[in-house]
Amino acid sequence: MGRIDNTEFNEFILSNDCLTVCGLLQTYLKSLGINSDLKCGVFAFSSSVNSDGTPHVWLKIDNNLIENAFLCIPDNKEIQALVFKTKSEEYYFEEDLALTKRKMFWVQVSCFLSLKAY
Repeated sequence: MGRIDNTEFNEFILSNDCLTVCGLLQTYLKSLGINSDLKCGVFAFSSSVNSDGTPHVWLKIDNNLIENAFLCIPDNKEIQALVFKTKSEEYYFEEDLALTKRKMFWVQVSCFLSLKAY
């Protein structure tokens, strides 16, 4: 995990900022002649209809989902396994956040486990 000791970045440099990461990556890829689509929607907590989720942004290249947001995941093997298990394409839904029926959770930058529902 990237960090800079003895600064405000001593735990991580960038976490839970998928829009910035995807936007920058899309710009870099475009400069290399690689086209991608920026997708906005929901990263759901299960693949069931209208399951709870969190707003998310990702890229698609040739219809392949590219997840590149970095999360500050606690040093806990069970949590790490859960996070990697849920990073399957079946949990990503391209839907309008203003019209979704899902209960949305917003992840705070300070910790992956600090979720607030709105």
